[in-house]
Amino acid sequence: MQRIDEILPNSLTVNSNFKNTVNSYNSSDGYLIENPNPDMGVADKLAQELDDVASRRYYILLVKTYSSATLLDALAITKIKYQKGLVKIKKAVYFQGILRNWGVNPKMKENE
Repeated sequence: MQRIDEILPNSLTVNSNFKNTVNSYNSSDGYLIENPNPDMGVADKLAQELDDVASRRYYILLVKTYSSATLLDALAITKIKYQKGLVKIKKAVYFQGILRNWGVNPKMKENE
């Protein structure tokens, strides 16, 4: 398994103004309220970033079963490889391949 720091370029900088939006969101009236289910934020991020919103329920199951950090690491690798033009298949399929390579079973059913 490759570490994320082996894949990311050394010159990558982090924006110190970044706010954690996984655990909270703005309501329609502008107040910050606590997200009742933080897993939904990670699942939504996976679905959107992988251009696979139709499979949102699948990503919810993944987040409930496996570490969010592992899933987000696999997402980061997928995005980097896709931006470099190294991915010739759908991003979601490549993402599942990374998980499978790491020993995570990406083939899941709701009643398992």
